[in-house]
Amino acid sequence: MIAYHPYEGDTFALLPDDSIRCDRYAHTPGIPALGIDDQQVAVPGELNEYDSTFSGYIQVAMSDSSYFDLRLAGTANPTQCSVFVTGVKLDESPLNANLRLHVIVTEDSLINLPMGGRYDRVPRRFLPDVTGKAFLLAARFDSLADTLVFDPAGLQLNQLSVAAFVEDGSNHQVKQAAELRRF
Repeated sequence: MIAYHPYEGDTFALLPDDSIRCDRYAHTPGIPALGIDDQQVAVPGELNEYDSTFSGYIQVAMSDSSYFDLRLAGTANPTQCSVFVTGVKLDESPLNANLRLHVIVTEDSLINLPMGGRYDRVPRRFLPDVTGKAFLLAARFDSLADTLVFDPAGLQLNQLSVAAFVEDGSNHQVKQAAELRRF
C-alpha cells in the first residue's frame, strides 16, 4: 500500500517525495488515497471503516507464496541510525530482475496541533530514497545483506520503526515485507 498525502500543509506529506512516488501509481491528483496493487483505493472517512475497506486486498496479498525471507534489524543513536536488511532466497523460483527494495522509517506519537490528535506510523524517511534499490537474489539460499544509514535529526529515537517491502517493478506487487518495531 502506498499512502498519498498531496497537501503541502499536511503533516504526513513528504513533498516532493510523496508526489514523485505517486507518479508511478494511478491516482487522482489532490485526493488522499492509497495505491494497492497498482489501483487507487479511496481512503475511508472513518477509522472504523479501514478494516472492512482494505481486508480483501490484504487477504489476497497474504495468500501469495513468497520465495524469499526478508528480515530487519537496527541500531539508533542521536547522530546516526542504521537499518540492517537481510534477504535469503528459499526456493528455485525464476530470477526476477524487476524487484526493488523499499525501506521506510516511520515515527509514532506525532501530534498535529492545528488539527489535533496523535498519529502513529508516519513516514519520515525513505531509504536510500523514494525509488528504493535493486533486490536481486539469483539461486536458492543466495543471500543479500545491506546496511542503510540515516540521520535521525528532528526525530524521536524511541518512537522510530521501520517497514520494508520488496516490490515487483513490472506490476507493483509487493512480494515480501518485514517490520522492525522500535530500534
